[in-house]
Amino acid sequence: MNGKIEARINITGRVQGVGFRPFIYRMAVRNGLLGYVINLGDAGVEIIVEGTEESIVRFLDDIRKNAPEVSDIVDISQGFRSFRDRFDRFIIDKSRISGKVVSGIYPPDIGICPECLRDMDDPNGRWYEYPFTACAWCGPRFTSVKALPYDR
Repeated sequence: MNGKIEARINITGRVQGVGFRPFIYRMAVRNGLLGYVINLGDAGVEIIVEGTEESIVRFLDDIRKNAPEVSDIVDISQGFRSFRDRFDRFIIDKSRISGKVVSGIYPPDIGICPECLRDMDDPNGRWYEYPFTACAWCGPRFTSVKALPYDR
């Protein structure tokens, strides 16, 4: 045995349209995990990761402690099973919808962040004085999301 396991993690709450999947990607790569994260049709995300138990526990701790400020985690559930060696990297996969979305937490509009303000104020930057500058962590959400799951 190689000491690795597989974990299936479901997170519900305000986790769409707030930069949550890119955040999960960074935490997974930082912890040396392989697998994927996807949006589900119920405003949650599903994460499948492979790695050591220690790295998965550290990953879960990172999620709880460092989630994007505008997100709101309502529940984290996880299950573990034996390692299956299915992945060669971690990816953000396309959303999966199994029927009509019946519930969900639409993200609020968010004021512009300091990084985007710096981009707008940099005369040499691509976004200099561009009034609609926004990123995964700031800008319009509620006014621009047509349906959940939200994919850019």
